Amino acid sequence: MIHICGVTGKLVFRKDAMGFGNVKLMGVIGGFIGWKLAVATFFLAPFFGLLFGIPRIIIKRGKMIPYGPFLSLAAFICLLSQDVTVGIIDNYLDVYITLFLYLF
Repeated sequence: MIHICGVTGKLVFRKDAMGFGNVKLMGVIGGFIGWKLAVATFFLAPFFGLLFGIPRIIIKRGKMIPYGPFLSLAAFICLLSQDVTVGIIDNYLDVYITLFLYLF
């Protein structure tokens, strides 16, 4: 998923939007905490990036924001709230699987 985001960003912005180190980091995170928490990490990390990035852009200190620390922070938060996070993902999966089986 994160590799696709990097390639899409490169096509849209005509420059590197995300390095391959983030892809490797997500691979390690997924191997360590499992695929469900890795998906939650992928969707939680941009919110932490926004909390850091918006004030930085307003102050105009720069436009490059490293994404790895936010992936690590999101993985840590997901690991601490593992039961809740996995429960939410399981509920969504149950709904989508039921819908899929009902429609097909």
